[in-house]
Amino acid sequence: MRPQTAALALSLTVALSLVGACDKKEEAPAEVTRTETVQLEVKKTEAPAPEATTTAEAADPGLIIVDSDQPVAATVERLRGDIEAKGMKIMAVVDHSANAAGVGLELPPTQLILFGKPEGGTLLMQAKRTVAIDLPQKMLVWEEDGRTKIAFNDPTWMLARHGAEVPAEMPTKIRAILDGLAKGGAAAPAADKPAE
Repeated sequence: MRPQTAALALSLTVALSLVGACDKKEEAPAEVTRTETVQLEVKKTEAPAPEATTTAEAADPGLIIVDSDQPVAATVERLRGDIEAKGMKIMAVVDHSANAAGVGLELPPTQLILFGKPEGGTLLMQAKRTVAIDLPQKMLVWEEDGRTKIAFNDPTWMLARHGAEVPAEMPTKIRAILDGLAKGGAAAPAADKPAE
């Protein structure tokens, strides 16, 4: 089984258990015995990749990953400030590490910011209602091997996943906004940067 298919199967199993599709009285099976695969047609964008994008983009199709110069908490605060400065609304910040600690488990710093602008998101949902499953926009910030990472969904991939017909420039504009937020959140504050 390909890693993406296995990940999709695991995601579907978790999602079904969360919405109550699995009987809560029975234990979850030790392994997944039947899976269904989904074929996605992803159209390549011709927009140049931003400088901050890492090679992880190739390893995780549809996901843009950027390295941050700051710890997770500082990166999240920078992102929150930049998101609000651009007139977008922060719907929630999920601290997965704190949630894990609350049930006695360990997870390195991992936070998810959900944000958006209803005027823009509504246009995407009008094009294809299933886009709503991927909205509001998200930025994941986590620590891995002593480094802070920021990830977000590639809008071209996301819209192709749903077969949403939108003006050709829309995914590029959304990507530019998300790239700007990620780069701003990843950068060290001017006072912390060494003089050149």
